[in-house]
Amino acid sequence: MKSLVKKGVIPCILSAFLWAGGDIAPVEPEVTVPEVASEVSPFYVVVKYMTSRGSSLSEENAYLDGDHAHGIGLDIGYKFNEHFAIELAGTYGKNDVTRTEEDVTEVASAAYKSFAINLVVSQMITEKIGVFGKVGVEDEYEKVSDFGIDESDTGMDYAAGMNYEIDEHNALIAEYEGTTIDGLLGDTIYVGVEHTF
Repeated sequence: MKSLVKKGVIPCILSAFLWAGGDIAPVEPEVTVPEVASEVSPFYVVVKYMTSRGSSLSEENAYLDGDHAHGIGLDIGYKFNEHFAIELAGTYGKNDVTRTEEDVTEVASAAYKSFAINLVVSQMITEKIGVFGKVGVEDEYEKVSDFGIDESDTGMDYAAGMNYEIDEHNALIAEYEGTTIDGLLGDTIYVGVEHTF
């Protein structure tokens, strides 16, 4: 009896397994690649064009009038968070200075260099547009060789501006900057590009 059971049950079981298997096709493994969010560095750099309306000074018997200045600026900054940053700023510019003394007028070329350290406060007002303010300490160097002027001064600088984010790493900026330093450069206006690493 045992042999009949073995002879009948074993082929039934084997045929059931073969029948249940059906058409066997290879299964491709599904590989999921995790998406890594792009990280934005806290370091940034701003390259900007500078223009100034110029300023005037009186000295002894002469009157000095600085014309519109043009130049370039560079800011290197570190963002502590989305609202606060610190930056080192440098600017180089040139203009013409007119000197009037006892009805004699002379014109000479002037060069300006300034270096500043600023605290920056910023706030986004829409998804793409933000505003910022700056305050800091600035050293300004002014040189008009033809008039024997080679001076430097230290004062406070302050600025207000807007930025437009192009993408996660780049933005356009416009900025107005004033200073407590009396010089021939005057208040400055900047437009430029900010790149966050």
